[in-house]
Formats: sequence, structure tokens, C-alpha cells
Amino acid sequence: MLNSLIQDLEQEISYAVTTSPLYGAMFSTLRDAISDPSFRNFQMGLEEVWKDKVVTAWFERPLLLGAALHRLVRSGAAPELAAFYRTMDGNYQDDQLPQLTAAIHHVLRTQLEEFFAFLKVQTLQTNEISRGITWLYALSSRWHETRSQIGLFEIGCSSGLNLIADQYGLEIETPNGKFNKPGTPMVHYKLQNEGTHSETAVLDALKEMSTAITIRLGCDLNVPDVRKESDRAMLEAMIWGDNPMRLQRLQNAIIAQTPILSQGQLQMATSDAICYVQEAALKLAQHLQPGDIACFFNTVVTCYFSEEDYQKLRAEIENAFATTLQHQRCLWIEHEPQRKNENLSESENRFDALVRISELDHDKKLKSVKVIGTEMHPIKLVWLA
Repeated sequence: MLNSLIQDLEQEISYAVTTSPLYGAMFSTLRDAISDPSFRNFQMGLEEVWKDKVVTAWFERPLLLGAALHRLVRSGAAPELAAFYRTMDGNYQDDQLPQLTAAIHHVLRTQLEEFFAFLKVQTLQTNEISRGITWLYALSSRWHETRSQIGLFEIGCSSGLNLIADQYGLEIETPNGKFNKPGTPMVHYKLQNEGTHSETAVLDALKEMSTAITIRLGCDLNVPDVRKESDRAMLEAMIWGDNPMRLQRLQNAIIAQTPILSQGQLQMATSDAICYVQEAALKLAQHLQPGDIACFFNTVVTCYFSEEDYQKLRAEIENAFATTLQHQRCLWIEHEPQRKNENLSESENRFDALVRISELDHDKKLKSVKVIGTEMHPIKLVWLA
């Protein structure tokens, strides 16, 4: 297990070295500690806490390790590390590597009980609210044609912050100038077009689409409640500690979501997604009229599924679209990194992830009808030809 974790950390280091000096140095320090005999308690703890963990995405465990450290920092349990975290009004410079390494080593020798308590129960909860544009834009590209009512179902909803992405402010850079939609938090994107698609009508529809959404459903194995301090603290820990702007966006999104939760406008179930698809389809069918849009979506979720489970999910969605929701216009919008052994075109393979819009074909089989390339940090959308 430790050898594969070292390999995962190596991949994360190669990414972080160009985007986050703090996390690049932190992941390097954790990698070295895994093979250092003087940190045997740390190594045995990792083996114990993750002995039964099924890992399907290389970045899952490194990000959880980073979140565990950030949680200690934000709770006040690791003051020696706080000076390096911008989310705690600190800062990290490259020449501070010895001090950062010493601080992490101190945590690994003195705070392992709290560190592993977090890892034992926690699943990855990225909650990057800017990903909401992926379903918003893709759905608007369909909705502007009919202006019908909409029912949403998010697979892997976490705390549901992306289920209300239509409530946030938008600033989108396009080849034809800037598009603005007021709101808080404000999120920023870039949009490019490599095909014949015209974004003007789609963007204009974004300002009005919220009024058409009649039901918002979600499910996840763990559904944090942003009204609980402990759950808010966990979500904040998942933000990288050198990105205070992203942390502020998350906190503003939580403020925006709280009254919506209190009014019962969000329905989120603690459930396995494969098992919940049919129940979600039934609820949508009860709220929608024939011709209305039933939109299933997920953002960086199925990359954690095994191939077998992913195919089971596809089959459940396909069946729900063909039966329970046969009178609605059904869309499945996926924003995911490419899967292993996936056969992509040269234009698709350029991107960190892809947004696929799938519908049933004449044979009642799911088929991708539109593809948008995305770059993740910051979010950039490229409508492919």
C-alpha cells in the first residue's frame, strides 16, 4: 500500500510543483516520511487506516493527506504550520523549506491521533463551486431552445453547493467580450469555441434558467450539512491552504445555500448513486410534465468508480431515461477526467477533463451528443467542433 501511495504522491508533486509551491513541498515531505524508518508510527497508521480502501483515482489519497494537515492547522492544533498557510494569513516561500519540513515532522510525531481520526472517516469532498458552470452551460445549451421546466439530480452531490450553482454570480470571458451575471459568490471562467456553436443565446439563457428549476435532488455516500460547524470545518480543510480566494468562495457559497436548505428546496440523500438512480427518477417524474427536462449530472465523481461500477451506473441511468422518465427530455451531463483506456480523439485528449452531454438514441442507448473540453484551475470551457 505504501509503495502505491508514494507513486500517487509523486504524481501529485509533479502537478503541484507548477501550481502550488506549498503543497508541492508538503507532498514531497510526506512522501519522504513514508520511506523514513524514523516515522514508523506514521507509516503503520497509514497502513491501518487505509488497509481496506479501494483506490480508483491517483490523487485521492494525496489530497486527503493535505486536507488532514489543513484541518489541524485551521483547528489551531498545528500552530507551527499556520505560518505557511495563506488561508491562515501566513505565506510560504521556497527558502522556507527546512522550516516547513520541520513543522510537518513535528505534526507527524505529535498529532497522529487527530491526523488519523480525520483520515479514518473522511472521503474526498472537493466542493470546488466553479465546477457548477459545467452543468449550467451544458444545460443552458439545451434549455434555451424550449424554456421548459427543469428537474436536477446530482450524482455525488457532497454538500450540494454545485446544485445551486445557478444562484452564483458569473463573469465569463468569451471571444466576443465579457458576460456578467450578478450574484455572490462571484466565479470566473473562460469560454472558447472551436466549432460552429454560438454561445450568445446560451449565455443569455443562463440569466433566466433558475426560474425554470422546479426540483433539486442529490445523493452521496456522505452528505455534509453546511449548517453544522464540524461539517463546514471539514469542507474548508479540503481547500488548498494557499488559496484563500477559493476558501472565500466556498464560505460565500455556504452562506448562500443555508437559507435554501432551511426552506427545504434541496433534497439530498445519503446513498450509493447506483442504488438511488431509480428513486431520483421517480421523484423527478412526479414534478415534471411531458417535454420538461430531467437533467442528471456529476462533476469529478465517477473517476472514483471502478469500471464495473461505472457501467452499472450507466445502465441504471439508461433504464431510468427509457422507462420512468420516458416522457421527459433527459440529459446526462458528466464533467470528468478521462477514464483509463478511454479512446479519445486528438482534440479531446488535450484537456484535463471533458464535459459530455449524453441522451438516448433511437435504440434507447446513451450516446454522447456534445463534448466540451475543460481545463480545471481555473475553469476554462472549450466547445469542441
